[in-house]
Amino acid sequence: MYSNTFLSLRRVISLFLILLISTTLYSNSFENKLDNNSILERSDADNPSFSPLTGHAGTIVTITDLAGTFTAIPLSTVTLNGVPISPSNVTFISSTELNVIIPCGSTSGPLAVDGGIPSVLDFQYIAPSVDPLVDQTYCVSETAFP
Repeated sequence: MYSNTFLSLRRVISLFLILLISTTLYSNSFENKLDNNSILERSDADNPSFSPLTGHAGTIVTITDLAGTFTAIPLSTVTLNGVPISPSNVTFISSTELNVIIPCGSTSGPLAVDGGIPSVLDFQYIAPSVDPLVDQTYCVSETAFP
């Protein structure tokens, strides 16, 4: 009789340990998922922002990155809608700020720096009109003249 009770008690303890270990493993995997999500949220928060949101060729756009990842040597590369902007149109201000002159023939789309995550908002490019007096700019090649 004692041996049956001992076996039953042993089974209960084994079952308890299995449940305890399973719960601990599940809990740890859940915490890791939360940590991964918070890392993604921090990455989104470090996504560069820019202003103004709209402009024509020749508009100077200031790109800001609070993470401070911009470089002067080599100069950070900037793309607008996936198209590289000439380095002659990019000015390094600081590790957190770049100025970019929007080139002629651009299109609307997200800005990205050094191949990073594109901006959440799109830059809205205003194409030159037939009458250069309307928007005060005209384009020759990739250069805008105010």
